[in-house]
Amino acid sequence: MSGGVTVSGGADGIAAQFEDVRRTAVLLNRQASRIDDIRGECLPALTALRSQAPIVDPLGALEAAAALEAGVAALDALAHDLRTFCHLLGHAIAEYQGADSGIWHGLTELAGTAWDATVALPGAVFAGSTAFVAGGPGSALQQAALHDPALADLTVDLAPVLPGLLPGTSLSETLLMLRAYCADGSPVVTTTGEDSRPGAARPPRGLADLMAGLQLRNAGAAGEIDVKILTGANGVRHVLVDIPGTKDWTPAHQTADVVGVATNLRAIDGLPTTYEAGVLAAMRQAGVRPSDDVMLVGHSLGGMVALAAARDAVRTGAFKITHVVTAGSPVGGFAGEVPKGVAVLALENRHDLIPHLDGHGNPDRANVTTVRFDGARDSIGDAHGIDTSYRYGAARADASDDFAIRRYLHSAAGFFGASSVRSKTFLITRTYR
Repeated sequence: MSGGVTVSGGADGIAAQFEDVRRTAVLLNRQASRIDDIRGECLPALTALRSQAPIVDPLGALEAAAALEAGVAALDALAHDLRTFCHLLGHAIAEYQGADSGIWHGLTELAGTAWDATVALPGAVFAGSTAFVAGGPGSALQQAALHDPALADLTVDLAPVLPGLLPGTSLSETLLMLRAYCADGSPVVTTTGEDSRPGAARPPRGLADLMAGLQLRNAGAAGEIDVKILTGANGVRHVLVDIPGTKDWTPAHQTADVVGVATNLRAIDGLPTTYEAGVLAAMRQAGVRPSDDVMLVGHSLGGMVALAAARDAVRTGAFKITHVVTAGSPVGGFAGEVPKGVAVLALENRHDLIPHLDGHGNPDRANVTTVRFDGARDSIGDAHGIDTSYRYGAARADASDDFAIRRYLHSAAGFFGASSVRSKTFLITRTYR
């Protein structure tokens, strides 16, 4: 723990260390090739010594030839050993990555989730039972969830066998039917002007400022986002996009609300959504260039949409998204799909239920840094709120000396050094025409 936070993945994670090992193997392999070159340069001298030995200085030349021959043999052996070592390193890395992405990883993740939930269960039951006596079943469920939200992971993992709302269906089948019922439609993007309020026009200087800007947009209408054009003293542009989360959880077959249930049911699996398409369209309307470095910042559903937009925009070449910051977002199921050139930082309050709704822990990747902190736990809403939890957690991360966090902030320095900001706002709605 550093600065009150715990960090996994990123520049100091296992995946980053394996990248270092891979680079080491490449360097060693190059040295083996260099040794081959030196050996080749020695062979003519060895041939000459052997041919001249009987004529010039039989004893001295023979000894020199023998010594040179031993040196060449040693070089041969050293090059062979280096290549063998490189092969073994490569094999070990491949085995690790195969296990990490295959069935074994899934089984160990499920076993780990089950173990964490089992360990947490007594405390959660105690917290829930105490709250039940004080405030009834609703209070009991909330306190159990706040005591250890990882219990939600186990529920999600067991969704295929848990009963659904309809007879003969499972919970996962119910969710799929609900996704089919809640149509996604297509986006309508409306320009709503520029936000010149101090909170929107002040250049961000760290993660806490990003959360403050995101909260300002979160306080607006459903589907309201902004695209901020940041300009440095040297004239270099960077772009920051704020993407808020859900405001209404009412399921509907058709609705203009682009941040509702229909989007959540798709975004949690990393699927493209109307909200994502609207964000990318707003960026085009705001004049974002394909060469501009872009950071997407999202809370809850907004974080899922930000990550999917980064993945898809970089793959298509539409935009140069270099950084993503998520707050309280369940992105573990598809964070590993984001291209390596996109640096992701995921903020998670340990008492927030929402990041656990996908049933996956965030992957250990060199470009995915997960920062967990102890934030609000008075209610599920407070634990998940930007102002009540994530501004505090972001400030703790800003103050941390953790290597992975410092590396992330250093890579994002261009977004934190602007001298001026233009905050262009947009409203994204849904249509079915």
